[in-house]
Amino acid sequence: MFIIGLTGGIGTGKTTVSAILCELGAKIINADLLGHAVYKLDSDGWFKIIESFGRGILKDNSEIDREKLGEIVFKDPDALKLLNKITHPRIYEKIEDNIREISTIDKTAVIIVEAALLIEAGWVSLVNELWITKSTQSHVIKRVQERSNLDTKAIQNRIKSQMNHQERAKYADVVIENNSDITELRNKVSKLWHNRLANYCKESRRQI
Repeated sequence: MFIIGLTGGIGTGKTTVSAILCELGAKIINADLLGHAVYKLDSDGWFKIIESFGRGILKDNSEIDREKLGEIVFKDPDALKLLNKITHPRIYEKIEDNIREISTIDKTAVIIVEAALLIEAGWVSLVNELWITKSTQSHVIKRVQERSNLDTKAIQNRIKSQMNHQERAKYADVVIENNSDITELRNKVSKLWHNRLANYCKESRRQI
């Protein structure tokens, strides 16, 4: 089993890189998707978040409105720290459970743990290598606007709330520049797979 942590700032292409790696044969663990369970109605995480941020962040059906919550935490570093203190330990447990489940089925798997806050949350110890996606701010703003209704200021607030690339790069084994089209990105990721991972997969399967 070989585990890669995949991280990077908002709009830098983590999910696209993850999808390409999945096509190449990797098993994907998406921390953001696992985090949705932490917000689930009447869960332990739901009660803790409501206790901390009040019922004003709830929709009419009592589900947490993540856009409203985001408006609060991305403007207030202390509020963001409080939310992370609630969510990070719960997501970490779910990632560990997923890794154990995958390794039980396939001990030679290449696993990708995709997480925007992998470094900040202290999850680097979970992985064998750390890969980071990087894009210029103009590319980031364009991508995020295409997929959401956030304005430029809101996107910039989210960028500022995250670790900057220079800090992330200190932890990186691989930096993936993503400032072009999907074809170029696919070629970069495919080369990384064949240069760094394909041989591992072959050697692991020979040992079975």
